[in-house]
Amino acid sequence: MALVFWFIIVPVVVLGLIGILIKVVIPSLFRKAAGAVKGTLDRKFEKEYLTDPVSDRKAQRKMSTTFWSCWVMLVLGIIMVVTPIVKIIQAGEMYLTDFLPYLLLGAFGVGLFILGLVTKRRSKQLSALVAEPIIRDVFGADCELDAFGHIPNECIAASGFVDGYENVSGSDFVRGSYRGVSVMFSDVRLTKTEIKYDHSTQKSHEYVIELFKGNWLVADFDRELAEHPLTVQEKRSGSNAIQMESEAFNRQFSVFCPDAHTAFYILTPHFMERLVAVDAAADGSSHFKFAKNRLQIAIGTKRDIFEAETFKTPNVGAMRERFRQELGRLTAVLDEMLAHERLFGSDAERQEPSRERELSHD
Repeated sequence: MALVFWFIIVPVVVLGLIGILIKVVIPSLFRKAAGAVKGTLDRKFEKEYLTDPVSDRKAQRKMSTTFWSCWVMLVLGIIMVVTPIVKIIQAGEMYLTDFLPYLLLGAFGVGLFILGLVTKRRSKQLSALVAEPIIRDVFGADCELDAFGHIPNECIAASGFVDGYENVSGSDFVRGSYRGVSVMFSDVRLTKTEIKYDHSTQKSHEYVIELFKGNWLVADFDRELAEHPLTVQEKRSGSNAIQMESEAFNRQFSVFCPDAHTAFYILTPHFMERLVAVDAAADGSSHFKFAKNRLQIAIGTKRDIFEAETFKTPNVGAMRERFRQELGRLTAVLDEMLAHERLFGSDAERQEPSRERELSHD
């Protein structure tokens, strides 16, 4: 009877549980993960939160629960996967009936780890909900929000900020207006894949190279900003770079434009100070491009703007303050441009300040 129990009943039960785990539980977790990517997870909470965006108590509780449950599942999942591997290695040889429980434990560990990743994805969605009042305050109450969208590929390609990227991803896409200026904003990540040959293993491996990760803003003004495309980028080598009047600015940025007068016309001393301050505050690589009526700003901060800190318990109030400061650095550039409307008016209006600058040089 004991042999029947250990060699027939136990294996059948164990294999049945493994089958349920593989066929039902894990696919269900992957479906939830896919739902999270599309922004469909936790819609009930989202609907409740949008109807009462001022009250943060529920959001705080939800985010704290998500934070701790995510880390508990990730850690336990790793332990449940590693433990069977260590035990099997130590045992050397093992009967099937002894091996199956370890296999089951490892399978549950994998499922728990996947569930932890899904929960982490939910944290991203909750962060976007917490940031929504700030976003609507800055970019208008009727602005469009997509927690898992990003700046259109065409805009990114037209900027010329990053060369050689192959894949575009991003999050927290916003389309709205700022002080009457049409804007688009999102986090953006640009990558490419390289194949390298490992001489020690004599095999080729694929590596994902991150070329850019940070905040991207596109603003379309109702008047022409630059007749010739003007690009301001973190210090780059180039014989055709234009030397500006500010030594501090030249140390930090390179300016490229087919017409030097356009560069001196747009980059006033005060505006250059503003760009230097924005770059310093963001602690990342900054890029600016003026082309006709469009301004593009890309700040390579290596992080998403609307995201809770990975190793710190979320605090809704502190998060909102940080979100507001991050957006403030970007909109400060728009404020500077809007403060000098005469510089970006008609051709007749723009000639006067140009003549004034030429006279000052004389």
